[in-house]
Amino acid sequence: MEQNYCPGYIAGAVMGSLLGVLFSWLEIWLPLRWLIVAIALLMAIPLFGLRFGLDIIYVAGLTVFLLRLWVEACHVLNELNTSITANQLFNIREIKRTYPLVSSGILMADVISGFSLPLLLVVFKLNNVVLVSSVMISLGAGILFYITICYPAILS
Repeated sequence: MEQNYCPGYIAGAVMGSLLGVLFSWLEIWLPLRWLIVAIALLMAIPLFGLRFGLDIIYVAGLTVFLLRLWVEACHVLNELNTSITANQLFNIREIKRTYPLVSSGILMADVISGFSLPLLLVVFKLNNVVLVSSVMISLGAGILFYITICYPAILS
């Protein structure tokens, strides 16, 4: 019987492992608060290039594959950022109390983003929604940077 493995799953697994190793390596060299901001910025940067890859007919298929890997990378990096930050800010008793609140907030953000997508498609068109998401991620990184400057003791 022939085995048929989807290259996207294999690439996602390899990429998730490599991102975990990269995150651990960067923790050695950067303070935690700068690492959290740098990871958020690194999630936004590839979207600018991927947006323009969608316009080139010969690389559009590859760009869609890379966008899928980018989404997987964002999930891995967000999970790393969230778990490390939560472990630094809260003790286990506080995490048990606040996790349902955070989890429901993430679900609510997913629902709102799903309902707002048709409006974004009408206003910005499909290719430009990628740029809008990159700007929003960069804005989130900027807010994170502001918080680390105003409250330096949080993630020292």
